[in-house]
Amino acid sequence: MSMTLTDRLTRGTYLFDNGEGQPGVICLTYSWMSDALKMLPEPVDRRVRLALNALAKIYPDVDIASHIIGDPITVSWEADRHFLGAFKGALPGHYRYNQRMYAHFMQDEMPEEQRGIFLAGDDVSWTPAWVEGAVQTSLNAVWGIMHHLGGATHVDDGAEPESTPTIGRKARILVVEDSVGVRELERVILESAGYDVVTAVDGLDGIARLRAEPADLVLSDVEMPGMDGFTLTRTIRRTRGWEQVPVVIMTSRGDESDRRAGLEAGASAYLLKSDFDQTELVDTVRRLVGR
Repeated sequence: MSMTLTDRLTRGTYLFDNGEGQPGVICLTYSWMSDALKMLPEPVDRRVRLALNALAKIYPDVDIASHIIGDPITVSWEADRHFLGAFKGALPGHYRYNQRMYAHFMQDEMPEEQRGIFLAGDDVSWTPAWVEGAVQTSLNAVWGIMHHLGGATHVDDGAEPESTPTIGRKARILVVEDSVGVRELERVILESAGYDVVTAVDGLDGIARLRAEPADLVLSDVEMPGMDGFTLTRTIRRTRGWEQVPVVIMTSRGDESDRRAGLEAGASAYLLKSDFDQTELVDTVRRLVGR
């Protein structure tokens, strides 16, 4: 009966018609994460009233409320401690969801009978900025299937790695990314290109890693808990001894204002996850570190 592309009431309304003279069922999905959390403390009658009031704006001549003959039922995944779907992976304390969703393609240590199944797409990721989740899980699945079937590919798609460092110390890259799957994917790509890779889970962890062992380049996400990528970049630029360390932003935030904010913070390059190209990533790193 209705569908929107926002997180407003109602996200979707579904009518199940059992035939003439038979009671039907209307499912009011009152939204995605933001409104769903706001609705959690409300009693059932309040939830239904809010959803019906919103629906009345779409169907002003349809009196749905007068046709309700049973007691409404509402289900809130936010209150179910065992539920792992939808946006719950973005809530504090639910990191096991992210671990399962974004690391399950790494299956070498799993029992043999559990290997070979890979989940991908926005229908299974459902993270904030859901396109990012779809891209991440899809890239992970492609790599997982290739690896599962015994395949392998060089980062340059078969080209001779002429510019891969082979003599002297490897350039060290610090990857700062809170998503396990993306972090591992970037690590594998850069290590395959001949770099020494150190990882951090957020900006604060990245600062600690830099203090422990200097890096030749930092590859950072933007949206992270603790310290975001823009703040990390500014901190690097303002810290004595780190001023010249190249910082590459890799993010799903593609607005021109975000790109400008990243470059103004001191980023040396700004790449989008939605346009992810591993060759472009490696070429950017090589250009900035000089090897």
